[in-house]
Amino acid sequence: MSSRPHNYLRTYRKRSGLGQQDVAFLLGHKSRANVCRYEQGHRLPSLRTALALATILDVSIAVLFGGIQKQVQRNIAERIAMLRSALEHKH
Repeated sequence: MSSRPHNYLRTYRKRSGLGQQDVAFLLGHKSRANVCRYEQGHRLPSLRTALALATILDVSIAVLFGGIQKQVQRNIAERIAMLRSALEHKH
């Protein structure tokens, strides 16, 4: 399994019928290189770009970046458990 968080950019881009160059144009980029990097997980888009991608592909960020969302949820759940434990030991 890849160490890069999974996203569904390519899947939703293909469903929309858009090419990487089309998405790059809509994002205001001159080449498709960044779109390719985002799809392959080599680079994470900024929040502004992620919002633009969600708008372009007509899907929520949570769905578009589902693998990353799950990873974030797991990390937060672990920290919540640690915080609860620390607070219980404090009292």
